[in-house]
Amino acid sequence: MQATATNMREAVRSLLTGAARRLLAVRALEAAAVGAVAGGLCAAAEQVAWIVAPRSPLAAAAICLAVMLVGWVTPSRRRFRRAMGLADNEARRVGAVCATAGLLGVVWVLAGWHAAVPKWLLPLVLMPSGALAAAAAAALRGVTPLQAAILHDVRSGLHERLSTAAELAAAQGDDALACCVYEQALSAARHAQAQRQVPWRRTRATAGAVALSAALCGALAFVPTWDVLDVRASFERIGSRAEHLTPLRRDQVVRTLRRLAEQVRSNPRLLAALKAAAAAPGKELPARLRELEGALAGADDAEAAAIAKALLTAMGLGAEPDGPGGAGPGDGGRRLAARDANRPPPPDANAIVGRGGEKPLLARAYVWNPDYANVADANAPAPTPAAVSPAAFVPADEAWAAARGRASDALAAGRVPPEYRDLVRRFFELE
Repeated sequence: MQATATNMREAVRSLLTGAARRLLAVRALEAAAVGAVAGGLCAAAEQVAWIVAPRSPLAAAAICLAVMLVGWVTPSRRRFRRAMGLADNEARRVGAVCATAGLLGVVWVLAGWHAAVPKWLLPLVLMPSGALAAAAAAALRGVTPLQAAILHDVRSGLHERLSTAAELAAAQGDDALACCVYEQALSAARHAQAQRQVPWRRTRATAGAVALSAALCGALAFVPTWDVLDVRASFERIGSRAEHLTPLRRDQVVRTLRRLAEQVRSNPRLLAALKAAAAAPGKELPARLRELEGALAGADDAEAAAIAKALLTAMGLGAEPDGPGGAGPGDGGRRLAARDANRPPPPDANAIVGRGGEKPLLARAYVWNPDYANVADANAPAPTPAAVSPAAFVPADEAWAAARGRASDALAAGRVPPEYRDLVRRFFELE
């Protein structure tokens, strides 16, 4: 009799141990799904923060703080947990995932490191990390045979037969009553097919939430940041102006392209596009600039914004730091723009002579026309025909080239006083 009771007790233990293992695997998978949803939603929120960060880092940090707040509210507010359909332990895991993701987001945004992390990388990191963290927490929590027995009793309506047998088996019961309980438990388990049951609690709703969060992250990955929008707007201005470049402006653009090429050797595609544009004949330069716009897709946002800003400046279009073509918040882009590419164009004759605001292009031509060398102010009206006979009009580009040559000769001959040599070199862009 005792041998029979022992065998039945071991059969019950084996049955409940297998049920506990299956239940643990199911709970770990369910926790992984919930963690993946939490990580995906956090990634979507931080992708929005990444989009607005170039224009307003404080707003991006506020979004990440909101994610942290959700991580605090979820495990501490029962109504919120019930609205989310989360158990207590699941709410704690979701809260931990959200709090960690939000804290990291705040640190990265305030430190300016977000420019080094593309948006599409956020869900690829946060969703698996949330899933693994939640699954690990569920696995460490474990499932006992008694918990598995209680679950099957409730699900299959076995009236506590398995849980009673589990308690007797844990107490090493071998008497006649225990043998009867074991027999009833094994019979009920065979009837309910407990060995084949997979006790899922989350099915379609959780799977749909995972798919929805992944789709949301995928859609946000294609939303351009402010830096990208600025670069696109800048190249629209560059493309519309490239067809009408004067020889002087074309030389300035080519010099800028060459300086930029010296700084982007780590990006072969962009380097080749810059060199091709710098070597393009006058008629091919607009097409080469359009090719450069496509090559900028391989550069980071800050570097692309700095290049666009440098070209706008070289073309005389102007590029404000906060407007289209701004250099963006990245340190690499700021260094690139400030060190070589973002040199302001030399002041024209009107700025040197008049110092009174922007002067018309015609005044510059007259300033560098030798027949008008004695004019005190470029804005002064031209002498009347009775006083001075009008000289032949010299185009601005030709007058500038001639003046640049005379300045170079004067520097070489030592006719420029030492205190003015640097000013002359900067003004005429003489190396």
